[in-house]
Amino acid sequence: EQVRSLDAGSWFGRAYRGTRVPTLYEALSVARSKGAGVMVELKTLPTANQMAQFLDRVRWLSMGRSIVVTSFDGPTITAVRQAAPDLRTAIIDNPGYRQPASVLQYGRTYVVNAWSVTAARSATWRKAGISVRPWTVDSEKGWSRMAHDQAGAVITNRPVSYLAWARHRCG
Repeated sequence: EQVRSLDAGSWFGRAYRGTRVPTLYEALSVARSKGAGVMVELKTLPTANQMAQFLDRVRWLSMGRSIVVTSFDGPTITAVRQAAPDLRTAIIDNPGYRQPASVLQYGRTYVVNAWSVTAARSATWRKAGISVRPWTVDSEKGWSRMAHDQAGAVITNRPVSYLAWARHRCG
């Protein structure tokens, strides 16, 4: 209730004043209606009750294949994998490098800080069957570097600009 009472839109502009923070269920519902994939980041290890509620919502919406559950915390991802082996999961890393075997214990997607991405590393991860998702890349220069390094789709705070750039560059 406290988060729902916050004004999430004012900082975008007057037209968005009064926009409320959606619940996870509301956000997932919109994504489902648009056929969009979603990365859900868990900041902390859910309690058993929280995990059950989260999984119930995902199953109710039939979104299992459209969601990748992510976290910086390995034990959180392990708990999700144990509770719902059918869900896709991913570890998020700060700058650094993980060998493919270390990534794969958390899933087949690697959400890695963009500064850790090189062409050689991307190739190694891809060869192991890992999808690389660099974060956070917010400029054409960064997008070009990720494309050069064959990193895959990026996580950005500028999705409209990124999509326009990608359509122009990639066709």
